This record gives sequence, C-alpha cells and structure tokens, in this order.
Amino acid sequence: MKKAVLARWIKHGELQTDEMIDLARAAGYRIEKLIEFKTDKPHRDHFIPQQKFEGLKEFLEERQAEEYTILIDGYIYPHQMIEIKNQTECEVVDKVMLVLEIFESKASTKDVMLQIEMAKMIYTSPQVTTMISQNVQTERQARERGAGEQITDVAKTNISNRIARIRKQLNGMKSRTDLSLSNDNVYRVPIIGFYSAGKSTLFNILTGSEQEVHEEAFTTMFSKIQRSDKFGYPLDFIDTVGLVDLPNNVLNAFNLLLEPLFSVPVITIALDSTLLLNEWERQLEHINEIIFRFTRDREDEVKFIIVHTKIDEADKGMLRGRSDILKVSYPEGSYIEIASRKDRPDNVVEEFKKAFEFLAGKLIVNFRLESVTPSALSAIYDRARVESQEWNTDGTCQVEGVTLKPLYSEIQQHASR
Repeated sequence: MKKAVLARWIKHGELQTDEMIDLARAAGYRIEKLIEFKTDKPHRDHFIPQQKFEGLKEFLEERQAEEYTILIDGYIYPHQMIEIKNQTECEVVDKVMLVLEIFESKASTKDVMLQIEMAKMIYTSPQVTTMISQNVQTERQARERGAGEQITDVAKTNISNRIARIRKQLNGMKSRTDLSLSNDNVYRVPIIGFYSAGKSTLFNILTGSEQEVHEEAFTTMFSKIQRSDKFGYPLDFIDTVGLVDLPNNVLNAFNLLLEPLFSVPVITIALDSTLLLNEWERQLEHINEIIFRFTRDREDEVKFIIVHTKIDEADKGMLRGRSDILKVSYPEGSYIEIASRKDRPDNVVEEFKKAFEFLAGKLIVNFRLESVTPSALSAIYDRARVESQEWNTDGTCQVEGVTLKPLYSEIQQHASR
C-alpha cells in the first residue's frame, strides 16, 4: 500500500467522521501519521498551522528515503497545495482529488473514463495555471513584460479546449432513451445513497443476487442492473456508485452517469441507520441537492422509497427524530420509509413491494382475465404476480393478478390467443 500522512482540520462545532480514512483506504493508502488541528481558519500559505507544519517536515525528513503522499481532509487553494509540495517534495492530494483517483482506478468504460478526465481537468486547472505562473516568475522565463501571462493564458486555453472536446464526445454518447423502462418494458428502480450505506446489501436482498459487499468505500464503482423475480412481475434494480460530497463544477462532469438515474418514476434512497444524526443529516442534505438538480424540470412528481439500512446494527435511541426530519425534507405522499436488515430478507422484500405498489399506483394494473388457455399461463406468470386462478369446465381459467402497466398489453395479447 502507498504511505500517507493525513492532515485534518477540525472546524468549530463540526462532527468529525472517518470519511477521509475510508476514502484513503479505498485508494490504497496506509495512513502512517495523522495531523489534526483546531483553528478558526487554516494557514494562509500552506493550510496546516506553522507548528504542525514544521512537525510534518521533520517527520518526512527522518524518512527521506521513503515516499509519502500528504492527504488533506477537505479542499485547499491551489497556492496552498503548491506551497506544501514545494516545501515537502511530496505529492499533495485533497478530498476531491482522492475521490477522482479512486474513480480512475476502477473505471472500465470509455464514457466513464472521459467523465473522470474532464472532472480532473476542471478541478486541477487552477492548480496547473498557478504552478505555471509561479514557475515563470521564479525562473525568469519571461524576458519581456507580459510573457508570463501569455504562457499562463495558453495553458488555460489548452485545458478549456480539451474540456470542450470531451463534452462534445460525451454529448454524442448520451442515451436518447429513458432509463425508466428496459427494452422489454420492465421498470427500473435505482438504489442511490452514499458509499458504504448498505446499497449493495439491499440490492442483493431485493434481487436475490450475490453481488460483492465490503465495508470499503466504492465497492460498487459503476451502475449494475439485475432483474428481480421476487415481486411476481419483473423489476430491474440498479446498484449505483456511492455518492460523495463534491463541488458542483466537479459533479457536473458526471451528468452522463447520474442523469438517467433520476428519470425514473420511483427512486430508492439508502440511508445508513448506524450514522450519528449530524452525519446522517449531512448525507441526506447532499442527496436531496443532487435529486433537486436532476428532477427540478420534471413535469411528473418523483416518488421515493427511503430505506433505513443496517437497522439491525443501529442503536434504537439513535433513530429517534429521523422520521420527523424526512417529513420536512419531502412532500407528504411522495415517500414511504421502510427498514432493511440482513437477517430478515423476506420482510424487506414484502415491505418494499407494498411501498412500490402504493407509490407507483399509476404504473400498476390489477387485472382479471376470463377464459385463459393453459398455453397462455406461462407468459402471464412471467409478467405478473398471479393472486388467484380458477379453472373452468372447458379447460380454460380465470386469472387475477398484478402487473406493470407496460406489461399488461403483452399479457392481454397472450390471453387472447
């Protein structure tokens, strides 16, 4: 594993979490030294307070033969990053760059690679131009007045042109179809939430699959789709990449990845019950910001199944007040809460089914078909939850059941043959 020093600024009144440690582990770093400091604001030049910074340099000098990366728990200015790098001769990685590093290590498709490249260029361009500007001034490369500014402008233009070319490529890849329905008229239900929120465990319960589940952040890197037969009618569930709090300009680079997830009628939100209330609220707030960004122009009302995950691991006292917060966050009738626990998967499926059918009322058809031939029954069972079946004396039967609206016309065609 790569060796790292983690610098953590503990802001006044802010709850400190292990998020950065989780991200570092996912990126393959082993944190060998933790520097924590409580100040009103970070050091103007190198983020870390002077005394702590001197201690960091001493630590690194004693291990001069070893390579370290300095991880910053938060976001820092380009000149601060450059100053730390110049004085320590170590690579400096803040939270955004760390997340993008994880994404890059796990990317496998061209569209995702392009989105990551664009996000990195958007975020690091101020650092690149600041470094070029400083190098020009320090090394006196500009022999005449204004040459330094010209070099910096050229760098900015090159970066802007590359970002524009990537955007053009991504627009060409953008799907023209709605993710709501699969090609065979089955509705898709994305499961969204922060990394390590229990999305993959919930996905496995609802689909009966055995997708890899780890405590490590971003086990599920990019969306995976699995069809479930646990509801009678088919549903496709999407296990999505874990959300993480990123600046808006960086998040915009991933529109191609995120936009389709919010075009569906019903979205599942996984919220980790084991989190302390402050962290739980922070994650909920960020999720809602993303939801609003991608659904604000929709004419129909999006509905939500909010799943309190890891409920069997949570302290009951910690769960108080969370339903009240949700009432303020979502319109009445737009969501239903359910609980998820690994030791009662059948209960989770049953509660999810009730919630989905209530919220997706317009998508659900309760039907009764007369004189159905035996040859048509198989197709009906594949597309519906049959709740009663009565045989007639002529060898046909009456069938009552529940299915998705897009599948009902197919059922009628089979029943009429």
